[in-house]
Amino acid sequence: ALREVDILQEQGIQTLITDHHLADSSGSVRKKDQPARIPHGVVVNPNRPDCDYPFKGISGCGVALKLLMALRKALRDSNFWTLAKPQPNLKAYLDLVALGTVADVVPLVDENRILVHFGIQEMNAHPRIGIQALSRLKNVKIINSQTLAFQFGPLLNAAGRMRNASIGVKLLLSEDFKEAEEIARALDQVNQERRETEAGMLENATSQAKSRQRQHCLVLHSSRFHEGISGIVAARMVDKFYKPTIVCAKNGNYYKCSARSIPELHIKNILNQCAEQLEKFGGHAGAAGCTVHEERFGAFVEQFETTCETFLTVDGQLQIPQPQLKLEGELTLQAIDWQLIDQLELLQPFGAANPIPLFSIPTPLQPFQTLKGKHLKWSIAGKEIVGWNLTESFLNARVMNRIPLKLAVLPGVNEFQGRRSIQLMIEDFQ
Repeated sequence: ALREVDILQEQGIQTLITDHHLADSSGSVRKKDQPARIPHGVVVNPNRPDCDYPFKGISGCGVALKLLMALRKALRDSNFWTLAKPQPNLKAYLDLVALGTVADVVPLVDENRILVHFGIQEMNAHPRIGIQALSRLKNVKIINSQTLAFQFGPLLNAAGRMRNASIGVKLLLSEDFKEAEEIARALDQVNQERRETEAGMLENATSQAKSRQRQHCLVLHSSRFHEGISGIVAARMVDKFYKPTIVCAKNGNYYKCSARSIPELHIKNILNQCAEQLEKFGGHAGAAGCTVHEERFGAFVEQFETTCETFLTVDGQLQIPQPQLKLEGELTLQAIDWQLIDQLELLQPFGAANPIPLFSIPTPLQPFQTLKGKHLKWSIAGKEIVGWNLTESFLNARVMNRIPLKLAVLPGVNEFQGRRSIQLMIEDFQ
């Protein structure tokens, strides 16, 4: 927001900017036809090249917490706090830090893991009214990182994608349970609209992607795309085709684009090479965003495709990345017991860079059940093995005499009507 900051500076108003995205060597986001520079005022960002803060993976919410911690200390050093005006206990805000950290999909390692661990404890012990409303809406008894990632986060993000992010803020600040319940229900409805819009975009994007099977990256665009959902669709395309993907929504004379990538390609570095075609851009290794004028869009697509191919070429040979499942090891079904489940629970919170441990087990010899014609299920010795939407591919493999020998499974717990059982979710088979 260089222009806005300049205007404030001209009015004699100082700015303080917090950020966590990757910066150029100057510490600034690049804009076309402008030298990269740091805006006037103070820019707090662990990813500035001149910042020696040891952990670079903090979320935007985490950076804001660090600022509050420093402010509290500065006020303490100046004797600002008194018995009548005691310093705030920032632990009470760790629930928001946990929510922001998980929803921002930053690595759940190092400091982030600590903040999320204690933030979830705070959320379960002293849930604010907005969280209580979300828990009731989603029938959540105990909150964990998966709750934040797949239940609460999408509802709050939907507000910003489809309407206005302030709706989610209002929910989290609400002190009236009835009001919070109404907002939570409204967010749920907005999220349903998001799902429907996303489904239409996915169909369009998948059709475009299939027509470009020989390309090593995907730039998908349409005037009918919703820019607030482009990032979700780009991530889905990466999962489906395992190629760096940019989804671009036409808005007037500009394309607003969201990019997602594979581990082998650093998407922010690729956009650096395309900077001359872009109005502005920024992001991380795996996710980024950019704005392109329609007159430069064709040149941008060509340069992006060429750059991806260059990055994939090693010693003159084009390397085609293949998706891989990383297993922690091989187990028998008998070895997966409650002791193991309890031990794995100690590794929480799970998320980006700290995924739920994945193991391989032999494919059971017993016959499996088919649920709704498309899901696999075994029930053996009080344990369930479930594979969502795997029946067709599993049966096809057997028809081709390629008997699946091993299953890659995520050990977990299924709770139903007060009963807990060990449940193994199938991610893939060999």
